[in-house]
Amino acid sequence: MPGMDGFETARRLRRIVGREHTPIIFVTAIDRTDAIQYEGYAAGAVDFIFKPVSAPVLRGKLTVFVDLYRSRWLILRQLEQIRHQNEALRKQLDEIRTLQKLLPICVKCHKVRSDDGYWQNLEEYLQQHTDLMLSHCLCSECQKEVYPELSDSPVEGSQSSENA
Repeated sequence: MPGMDGFETARRLRRIVGREHTPIIFVTAIDRTDAIQYEGYAAGAVDFIFKPVSAPVLRGKLTVFVDLYRSRWLILRQLEQIRHQNEALRKQLDEIRTLQKLLPICVKCHKVRSDDGYWQNLEEYLQQHTDLMLSHCLCSECQKEVYPELSDSPVEGSQSSENA
């Protein structure tokens, strides 16, 4: 070939995006030395056929390498599908983890719905499902409601209206 030999053609073909794995079979009348074959394989050849060419051998090799190429393409396509499925599953798992962190609580009586679907007292639920130790106290609004006679004295830890 004028200006470029088959080795350079193979190297250039390998650099074309999307053609990196195209099977290249060298058909040559050059001597069968290991050095020539090594250079061909280094350039990207998958096989050599030496002249004179046997049509059945050429057809057989082409069939094998085209099948390998198609199988590789199919595997890569399946791998991409698996990657997309894995990403979708990761997103669903994140959603499940978020939902598992939700605790349905009644806005009126403050009972919570257990995993079994039963409503139970918040304190009981927390004691059964966590290592928390509960201490009881009254917030300032509830103290005023339960003990109105103490509403003039400041609750420990809160600021009085004079200090605010």
